[in-house]
This record gives sequence, C-alpha cells and structure tokens, in this order.
Amino acid sequence: MAAFPPGGTFFDTVKRSFTDVPIENGKIATTQFLEAAESLTTLFDVLGSTAFKPVKSDMTGNIKKIRDRQLAAPVDSETLQDLVRNELATKKHTATEGLVWL
Repeated sequence: MAAFPPGGTFFDTVKRSFTDVPIENGKIATTQFLEAAESLTTLFDVLGSTAFKPVKSDMTGNIKKIRDRQLAAPVDSETLQDLVRNELATKKHTATEGLVWL
C-alpha cells in the first residue's frame, strides 16, 4: 500500500494530473500527458487487487509505445497531435495505436 502524507490521499502523491496537462491551441503536450497517464497507473497499486494487474500492464505498455516514439522523434512529437500526424506519415502506427488504446 502506498504511503500518503498525514491527512492526504492518493491524489496528493501523483506526479501530474490530467487537469495539469497543458493544452495550447488545441494541442496536448506529450511529455506532460504521459506523466499524467503514468501517475494514473499507480492508482491500481493503491487498490491492491491482482485483478487490476492486466489493466495496469496494458496501460503501461501503451504508454511505452507512445514514449518510445517520442524519444525516437522528439521534435516531431512535442504534442500528441504532432506525434500522430508525423507517425502516420511514416506509415507506422505503433504509438498512434497505443494512444487509441490508452
């Protein structure tokens, strides 16, 4: 079980919330989105049930697909929209599929 600050909750421990992900001109920042998604997966640890292991595994796998694309082409992946557009131009859709399933 995760340790919480006195009087705190799970939400006090997350690195980033989806409400904190910047959206400028209708575009979502990739790095901050991935941080929020990674933070959300820690909720399954708090719940403690092995029933959530497949869900967490699936989510972390999809996050990895997006992160791998971002690391391979950082300039073309600053926002999720740019990442998808540029990946589709390469005829490869791994990160885009990860984003859809995430």
